[in-house]
Amino acid sequence: MTNPYPKSNMPQAHNPTVVPSQPVNPNSGRTFFDTSRAMQAARDRGPIIAPDSRHVKYPSMRDLEKLTIPRPASDIRLGRFDEVLARDLGRHISSRVKEGFRVSPSEAVGVLHHYVGSVRGLQLFDASSQADFEKLAARFAGDPSEKSFQAVEQYLNSLTPEAR
Repeated sequence: MTNPYPKSNMPQAHNPTVVPSQPVNPNSGRTFFDTSRAMQAARDRGPIIAPDSRHVKYPSMRDLEKLTIPRPASDIRLGRFDEVLARDLGRHISSRVKEGFRVSPSEAVGVLHHYVGSVRGLQLFDASSQADFEKLAARFAGDPSEKSFQAVEQYLNSLTPEAR
C-alpha cells in the first residue's frame, strides 16, 4: 500500500498560528449597560424593611407561586393582567400606587382601592389581614399624600405569604 501523500505535503503536527481555546466567560454577552440596568432595577424595588414584632403573615400563597392580578382601568400598559410572585405582591401594589401619585393623589387612591377590591375578590388575604388593609386604605383615602401612604406601604412590605 502506497501513501498518496508524500511527507513533504503532510500538515504539521501543531499549527503555531491557532490560539488555544480560552475558558468561556458566562458574562461575555453582558455589557456594562445591561449590568447597570440590572443594578438600577434592584434599587428601584424599594427599601428592605427588616421584620419586627409587627411582621404579619398572610396565609395565602406559597412564596414563589405566581398570581395573576387585574390591572386598574386607568393603567395604559398592554394587557389587562399582571403576573406577580406571591412574595412580591405588597411591593407590586406599592409601586403601582406610587405611579398613581405621578398623575394625581386621587388617582393613587383609586389605584389602591382597585387593589383592595382585587385582593378581596381573589381571597388572597385572611380576614384579619384584609380588614387591616381596608382600614389603612380608608385612612389613606381621607388624606391622600405620600406621607400618609407610608403607613400603607410599610404594612404591604411587612406581609409574607404562607401556604394555606
